[in-house]
Amino acid sequence: MAIPVIVLDTKGRCNNSNLDLSMDEACFDVRSNALDPLTIWSLSTECEKCSYIESSSIPPVETQTFIVNTKFPVHLYFSDGTYNHCYERNIHFQEYGRYGWNISSDGCSDIYNIERPQLPYLSLVVVFFTFFILTLLSWVAMRILRSEWLANLKQRNVPFSELESDLGTPSTDGAAPMVRSELLAVRREKTRMRSLDVFRGFLWIMGVSMALSLRSQLRSSVSRWKLFKKVLCRSIILVALGILLNSIANAKHTKSTSLASLRLPGVLQRIGLSYFIVATLETLLMKREFFFEISVFDPTKVPSEMARAIIEAVLYFILRNTGRLLPLSLTLMSCCVQYGPWLVLQDVLESWLQWLVILGLVAAHTCLTFLLPVEGCPTGYLGPGGRYNYSSHPNCTGGAAGYIDRMVFRNEHLYQKPTCYEIYQTTLPYDPEGLLGTLTSILMVYLGVQAGRITLCYHYAYSRVVRWMTWAVITGLLAGGLSDFSRSDGVVPVNKNLWSVSYVLATASLAFLLQCILYIWVDVKRWMSCHLFRFAGMNAILLYVGHELTHGVFPWGWQPYYHTHTEHLLMALWGSCLWVFIAFVLFKRNIFLTI
Repeated sequence: MAIPVIVLDTKGRCNNSNLDLSMDEACFDVRSNALDPLTIWSLSTECEKCSYIESSSIPPVETQTFIVNTKFPVHLYFSDGTYNHCYERNIHFQEYGRYGWNISSDGCSDIYNIERPQLPYLSLVVVFFTFFILTLLSWVAMRILRSEWLANLKQRNVPFSELESDLGTPSTDGAAPMVRSELLAVRREKTRMRSLDVFRGFLWIMGVSMALSLRSQLRSSVSRWKLFKKVLCRSIILVALGILLNSIANAKHTKSTSLASLRLPGVLQRIGLSYFIVATLETLLMKREFFFEISVFDPTKVPSEMARAIIEAVLYFILRNTGRLLPLSLTLMSCCVQYGPWLVLQDVLESWLQWLVILGLVAAHTCLTFLLPVEGCPTGYLGPGGRYNYSSHPNCTGGAAGYIDRMVFRNEHLYQKPTCYEIYQTTLPYDPEGLLGTLTSILMVYLGVQAGRITLCYHYAYSRVVRWMTWAVITGLLAGGLSDFSRSDGVVPVNKNLWSVSYVLATASLAFLLQCILYIWVDVKRWMSCHLFRFAGMNAILLYVGHELTHGVFPWGWQPYYHTHTEHLLMALWGSCLWVFIAFVLFKRNIFLTI
């Protein structure tokens, strides 16, 4: 049953001597001095375009106590059956507080505090500053450990330190040009991968990792057929794991193992399908070598005499200063000749065919969303149904996305209580991990592939950061344009449950931006090592499945005693830290669960 905004306290839970409230609840005393019965009406601000609901009737000259849901601000007003009186809008009750409201036939007072509530965000602030201080101390410790002062201090106790000082330390400075280039390339590769482990496990970073992994295997002469079999096997395992976890959750909550009510869509199922489409596309179409494959470069075949003269001069300069023509120099020269100013878009030009396929899938998603006829619903409906838009279309939850899932999976195999259930009092099931949203999830993954391809195509930090920031701006502006830079307006509103195109673009914009920040912070400036995230990232699937299986099981969790946000926050942090510790132990013992 949906949770109402305000209900009458019939069990004495707001007794002054025995306050018995749960999370997101407060007490509300309404004192009527009117000579006629009054009716209280309420509406949550989260319920857009909804009608007020009658909450309770108050007898003449009487005080009644209500329990208010404090998750969202509410609108209140009272009426005497003839006129509506005294609207109170955007009242944000706070958890465990006690409030009062005096009303009469002629008007009402402002809502006032009887007992002050707890500070709602105090626990978050304390946790944030605790982690900030720990991070700062860790950064200071790393700077000290890497300092020259500590290194010199250690060398005083190392045997043969004077001999080492005379002979010098090993370096790449005296190595042959090709050997030195290879050593520096290895260092760059290790540095490049450090920050990418931070995001691992999400759709976007799955795309980033996919680009790096597939290119590496293709360059190692792994056949495309063998890669496809790996992709297919991994996708099947992800989908099977997701269904298994859904079965366990169904047995835990409903005490039933019946297949008739098993939820089929899910998070891992969505990841598996998105991974299969994008990885198959890249396996078939990704080039084995860096952008354009070139075996021999002949400057005499350049059509323009001026371009040929410039290239010959550059090659002569390289030959004179290095003693040889590096393959990378030849490749870059050839790319400049063939593509001229378009060379700056080589990361996009390399994958133009893949982008055509991805844009085709996005176009298919858009057409199905806005053109598919749904019985009893307006074409292109994007609302939650239920009370939305003054209950004009109560059985249209999810529009085309919900309709497709109900036709394919049937109602029994979908998520029964979506997030819109509590607010809009919907009656139809809707699954946020349904089929139609998979098409835009594929776009999200491929935007991650694009970020990974930028890492492969460009070797300088400036080139990478500029392109990541460009993609962040482009996707952010597209998302804002589609949604009119608003919360729920525009041609394509930002909607997580529907995985709308604007939502995916907005999320990708933040991902590109965060990638830039972490790349500079971790790889370029080396202000942080992020080993903590690396431990978890190396066993991401184990941690995810383990968390799902041990949710609410001691020592990862327990039945809350005080039922406060602080208690739940500390319990969640404890469970997360425990899983990170498990990941650390497994990492040190070289135990990794991969699929």
